[in-house]
Amino acid sequence: MIIIPALITYWNGTKRVQGAAKVAKKDPVNGWLVLLLYIFLSIGMWAYLQSSLNQIWEQEAEPLEGHDAPPASDEMPPPLTTDKA
Repeated sequence: MIIIPALITYWNGTKRVQGAAKVAKKDPVNGWLVLLLYIFLSIGMWAYLQSSLNQIWEQEAEPLEGHDAPPASDEMPPPLTTDKA
């Protein structure tokens, strides 16, 4: 009674990530890979799904009103200046 609802939640969550990828016109996550990661390395499943969501969010991100767009993900921000007195 405890395990089945959790598995259904994981299944539906994966389907939602796949749906979000389709809406964003990106390659959806592989359901079989998600299943294998869940069975053998469950933390890998979460990392795989989150990585896919992060890519979708970066692609679909819009700047707030009055602010510049965020830099591309492969650019590094400038280093902070420190005042040494």
